Amino acid sequence: MVLKMRKLLVYLPIFIFIIPLAYAVPASWYGYVALNGSTASDGVIVDAYISNSIAGTTTVGAVQSSGYYLIHVEGNVGDSVSFRIYGNNVTQAAQTWSVGFQHPAFNLTANYTANGQACPTYSGYTLPTTYNSNAGCAGGYCVHSICRSASTYCGDGHCDTGESASSCSADCGTTTSPSGGGGGGGTSCSESWSCTYWTGCSKEGIQTRICTDANNCGTTTNKPVEEQTCTYIEPEEPEPEEELPAEKEPSLIDIGLIEPDKKYTNLMAGEDKIEFLYQGTSYEINLDKVDDASVDITIPSISASFALGLGESKRIDINNDGKLDVMFILDAITDGNAEVSIVLIEEAPMIEEPEPVEEPEIVPLQIMWSLILVIVLILVFSYLYGRRNRYKRYL
Repeated sequence: MVLKMRKLLVYLPIFIFIIPLAYAVPASWYGYVALNGSTASDGVIVDAYISNSIAGTTTVGAVQSSGYYLIHVEGNVGDSVSFRIYGNNVTQAAQTWSVGFQHPAFNLTANYTANGQACPTYSGYTLPTTYNSNAGCAGGYCVHSICRSASTYCGDGHCDTGESASSCSADCGTTTSPSGGGGGGGTSCSESWSCTYWTGCSKEGIQTRICTDANNCGTTTNKPVEEQTCTYIEPEEPEPEEELPAEKEPSLIDIGLIEPDKKYTNLMAGEDKIEFLYQGTSYEINLDKVDDASVDITIPSISASFALGLGESKRIDINNDGKLDVMFILDAITDGNAEVSIVLIEEAPMIEEPEPVEEPEIVPLQIMWSLILVIVLILVFSYLYGRRNRYKRYL
């Protein structure tokens, strides 16, 4: 029984450590969004795809600041993750899925779908506003799954609501009656044409479609045109990304999203800054100096400054509520860059360390034995001296 209990005590910590690893942790990307060369307005939809299936969706400005997105993507290590803005593919290459926040910031750029092209498709995310496929088209309209600059109109090859043979014969057809001699009766057949969507504009400036008569009248009196000219537009090449200014913008991370005791690690050079959120408040960390084996860190908003050596940590009450909230760790220094980790710790009250109590001075062992020996010698001498005096009196 005792042996079984010992085995249980040995393996129990291992099980406690392994069980949390069984739960999936999403990968997260963040950055700024540009659409047609301008910063995307709040509410623009950003989707993440794995194997052409939605794996995550968000809107610009929903979680972070204006023009900024933050998306969490469920997947597996090694999955290829691509991004779309209003269903339009971004110009950036696909990313590889891995657990946690992906750094540095991943900015997204895309262009609207040109008129005459098939409408883009996206997740249909409904909060905070319901969108439709018009949003991804350059002309603002998606009709019969084709982007264009106007809504339904006569001549688009579809007999839409409000159109008829009399008002739009090009789309809805007309009733024809073949002539008969001598007043003889004749049969009538009403052409009913329907056409496929126009193809994209070719380099030769031609669009085509196929039209069929549902009633097979055998006449083409009111058959819509199946070929038209168009203006071919060369696809725009993505503009090169602007170089970052000399002074780095501080990255933004909400450490409230990090599980307690899990690290968020950032590589910093001298005079770099990290901006993070905690309980809705923004804090800035300044790396003032990087030496071979230590760094100097300041947090201006709480007037805190401290130094860290390699492997050292510092716990801080970041919001002045009397509890230690965040721990900073200096993991490594390589080529002047410091690897600084932020850990959200379980809130615990700050306890002042008691002043050390002076222990009573202990007499060395040698002195103690010397004193005992002196006392024994005195006793022996006294005994012998007394016995000698008694013997003299006896004589």
